[in-house]
Amino acid sequence: MNAEPTRRELLSGVAVAAAATAGAHTGTVGAQATLGRWPTFGYDLGNTGHNPDAAGVAASPGPAWAFEADTDTDNAVSAAAAVADGRIYVGSENNRLYALDRSDGTEMWRVDTGAPVRSTPAVVDGTVYASNDGGRVLAVDAETGAPQWDLTVGGRVRGSPAVADGRVHVGSGNGAVYAIDAADGGQVWAFEEPEERVNTAPAVVTGEGETDLRVYVGSEDGRVYAIDGISGNEVWSFETSEGPVTGSPAVAGGRVYVGGGIDEQVYALAADSGEVDWQFATGGATVTSPAVVDGRVYVASRAGGRSTLHALEAGEERWVFEGDLELTAPAVADGRVYVASRAGTVYAVDSDGQTDWSFEADGPVQSSLAVAGDRLYFGTKTGVVYALTEDGDAVVGDGQPSDNPSRGSPGGGGSPGVGSGRFGFLLFPATLVAFVATVAGGLYAAHRAGLLARIESAADSVDTLFAPPPEDGEAEADGEDDEPTEVWELVLADVIDRAEQTDRTATQDLLVAKYVDSDSLESPVVAYEIESYREDPARIRLTEPRFGDDDHGDVRPLGDGWALDDDHLVFEATIDPGESLRTLVGRPDCPPELLGDLLERPDITVEST
Repeated sequence: MNAEPTRRELLSGVAVAAAATAGAHTGTVGAQATLGRWPTFGYDLGNTGHNPDAAGVAASPGPAWAFEADTDTDNAVSAAAAVADGRIYVGSENNRLYALDRSDGTEMWRVDTGAPVRSTPAVVDGTVYASNDGGRVLAVDAETGAPQWDLTVGGRVRGSPAVADGRVHVGSGNGAVYAIDAADGGQVWAFEEPEERVNTAPAVVTGEGETDLRVYVGSEDGRVYAIDGISGNEVWSFETSEGPVTGSPAVAGGRVYVGGGIDEQVYALAADSGEVDWQFATGGATVTSPAVVDGRVYVASRAGGRSTLHALEAGEERWVFEGDLELTAPAVADGRVYVASRAGTVYAVDSDGQTDWSFEADGPVQSSLAVAGDRLYFGTKTGVVYALTEDGDAVVGDGQPSDNPSRGSPGGGGSPGVGSGRFGFLLFPATLVAFVATVAGGLYAAHRAGLLARIESAADSVDTLFAPPPEDGEAEADGEDDEPTEVWELVLADVIDRAEQTDRTATQDLLVAKYVDSDSLESPVVAYEIESYREDPARIRLTEPRFGDDDHGDVRPLGDGWALDDDHLVFEATIDPGESLRTLVGRPDCPPELLGDLLERPDITVEST
């Protein structure tokens, strides 16, 4: 019988310990804490991302508790939580919507929605409104989870519901925006002008008169739309220089703030007319939602595997904060800006763009954060929901107890690097060379034994990067089935960051970015980022020519999906709608005089699946 505790048992123990600790400190921390609210995406109907009533986490962050969604299916938490009336409401890609107790993370109820939930619920007057990838919009009782109504619209619904004036407003994957009666789930109107998916959360502005209701959305057709909330008719539309618009608009002070996506712009539009007040070039794709506080706009951009948080006023940049991998949409409370990254790091940034603290979660963070009371709530790709608080002492880290809890660290500046914390060793070129230099025969092959020894000395527990080579007589595994770990993601991002040559290709609603780094390592390394803006899954095939006449024998690719096909290197993978993937291949077969040829665009074929 295995005496080792399971991950679920450990996390349950964390919750119990946290509850006991909270009871012991009732006279101090508990007396100062407030339940707080973050009832919808971006905190309010304008999606401003600013909670004026929250204290947030000032220093010494640690988990008050952690809750893990069921692990029988994909359980990633990819959207922010909603917080109201002492409960945390959060969806999971395992099809479920959960209600958790604020005090200790205990599950109060769950609802199986029938499809992945990748949107933030909205909580209004004792009802939770949620949506899923099956196009289902549903209302359940906030206290019990009992169903009230549900409606299925065309296309998946990934933009969070916005509830105002007795109506639930959602965008859909079929390119429509719907207004639904909040009382009975009946459709009120449908706006069908967008030519592509609407995956953003609507921002809603209500005035004193009935004609003052406005709904603002972004679409993957590259436009921002203002819709009359009473009739469902278009008021105006604004076209960015290059779509799609994937970040939800934020509305404040008579302006609509929105990122233009891959056109690398942030726009401030007049809310009544759609005229451009100002725009700012970020130098990277702006694919998440901005936050707005007293005229200051906080927005994240990404380029070359790195992300930057910009603070803007009247179109002028006040400061920048350099983060790692892809930063989430920012959340603001009590003068601090909170962002997280796909590397699993959560940051608190002060009003001057300096790091107050950082915290290492157990997995990548893709959702924006919710700040309510004195806590910060977020989920990870590994399915863990955190309640982060000051001096929280619950131990959460790879599902294993530790004498050195995963705790936040104070920040000394605005430029933390990739993999701060336990993966910080990957920053150094020498380490990366040790990881990459053993590429054989034009295929990227990690010297896994040596790397894993370094990983285990730097972290409590990290699985092997890829499955081991087959023994003699065993069937060879398909490389694309080997699942990259967080370490692999960090290494790949570091290579992209160092790449001195890039090229982009748009084809069949896929954006393929190619990066060539021929300077950092002994041999060139090629990385790809592939983003899908399609409505259906697709099979993509990249074909690269192989240089030289060397006999590669039976050397096989290790992980990441690359294979030899005669005199070509081939990468094949399936990419889901709205998803992105990355891949990396070493190219020691490319001599220095042919580096220019290495940047040539690959042959790309795309097939619907």
